Amino acid sequence: MDSLDLHVPNDVKPEAENEDAPGSLISYVNTVNLPEILQTRELSLLVTTYQAGRVLLFTAPSRVKISMLMRKLPRPTGMALGKRFLAVASRHQIWFFAGANNLRGKDGEILPYDLSFIPRRSHVTGFIDSHQIIWNGDQLLVVNTLYSCLSVLDENWSFTPLWKPSFISKIVGEDRCHLNGVALDENGPKFVTALGATDTAEGWRDGKATDGILIDVPTNEIVATGLSMPHSPHIYGGRLWVLESGTGSLLIVDPNTGKSEVVMKFAGFLRGLQFFEDLAFVGLCKAREKKSFGNLPIQEEYDTFECGVSVIDLKSMQQVAYIHFQGGVEELFDIVVLKGFKSPYLVGFEGEEIDRIKIFQDPLAA
Repeated sequence: MDSLDLHVPNDVKPEAENEDAPGSLISYVNTVNLPEILQTRELSLLVTTYQAGRVLLFTAPSRVKISMLMRKLPRPTGMALGKRFLAVASRHQIWFFAGANNLRGKDGEILPYDLSFIPRRSHVTGFIDSHQIIWNGDQLLVVNTLYSCLSVLDENWSFTPLWKPSFISKIVGEDRCHLNGVALDENGPKFVTALGATDTAEGWRDGKATDGILIDVPTNEIVATGLSMPHSPHIYGGRLWVLESGTGSLLIVDPNTGKSEVVMKFAGFLRGLQFFEDLAFVGLCKAREKKSFGNLPIQEEYDTFECGVSVIDLKSMQQVAYIHFQGGVEELFDIVVLKGFKSPYLVGFEGEEIDRIKIFQDPLAA
């Protein structure tokens, strides 16, 4: 891994202060081959960091350069790209961004983006500690960590519980098992991850290093145990992939036997997993506080930790490229791979840009 060549971007600018990381500068390096990987495959990356309060958009304007666009959101966590909307969970609400073409600047000129995500609406949930979110057809599923359930959204309510683990006796805001991730199959939600089969307020904390579980949603049976802080389950290529954050391991889990295979290990607390063709994109975090991250196996194996996005070749199971944050960002949450777009754009709420975003259909037009 250390043999990969690095490129230090020359366009990193100081970040404004924010409530989560006051006075910090967001800076990063990337391997020199990453721009070509993104360019040739027409890929861009969206990454959330709730610790820094940012949604980050990485694009490759050429085969030798990576650019990063930063947008502020309060505590952004899970993202889900659907047919109509990009959904982004934040502290108190879930935002829905619609894709648009031919975005124009203040002088009417067409801006050079092949896709622009524009905020259209939000659903206020209040703080439910939303973790992973995912589209199931046109319905958005929310992993409602505070209330230990899978939820859906309804305009009349903050959320509507859809499913809960059988060991959870009551839907109450106590983060009883730290439900955090969901994987879909062709029939809908199939597997979820949680940090313990516990039914008391934050009861998972004492056993977080060893008591993580994988649950089959349709049967509500626990199919794998003994995991160290599992996150980000994903069914891809006929296999079930799970990030075992407490050991820094990318796993393949057999839900029939409960056995897991370590595919690769990282010097980071893992969170965020996406795939494209023969590549996997894995998010790494630094463990910055002890309440959630203390006394984990990974801390006995590594002295220092990395924060960034690792690109894995699924054929060789080797890291082939990466982005490493050097300052301002210590924890990532989710990754979305944008396919077929070399120069996408994300409209934020900063400055005057949001004032100029007006998309309408004129019924009075001849």
